[in-house]
Amino acid sequence: MIKKVFLNQMSKKSLDSQNEPVSFLHAQSIGILTTYETSELNWKVVSHLEGEGKNTRVISFVNNPVKGEAYPAHTFTSKDISLTGNILSDELLYFSKQKFDFLLCLDTTSNKFIKYILSKTQATHKIGLYDPSLEGILHMMIKPTTHNPIEELLKYAKMIRHD
Repeated sequence: MIKKVFLNQMSKKSLDSQNEPVSFLHAQSIGILTTYETSELNWKVVSHLEGEGKNTRVISFVNNPVKGEAYPAHTFTSKDISLTGNILSDELLYFSKQKFDFLLCLDTTSNKFIKYILSKTQATHKIGLYDPSLEGILHMMIKPTTHNPIEELLKYAKMIRHD
């Protein structure tokens, strides 16, 4: 409980970015932050982005990791973030310090650990599905109108241009 309150407080962060805005068409690096429970659908998005020549990096939050299970992407758990908000995992720390052109949050669960990592990243554009708790953290939220919210999010991300 204390960890949840502390992470929520630490997640409140300005959206100011030091990165130069770039259109999705010209984006080179795209981060994908998700929960493992929704990651199967996300691999279609990764394949699509890599087919467009985008350099993608995926990290998934795993709520109840199964010992010995091989996960298809880098993962993190609640144990990888300390009570005071320090990131304890090298992979998660590396991900959070990347200056992605776009960071797509494909979480559909309102996860507090995903929210915290979103607040720590330095992506130029942070885009995710609509979640009132992510206001002030994401630059753009999509409220899906179809049965496939991830594809809809990608459709709108592709419309971002900086000419």
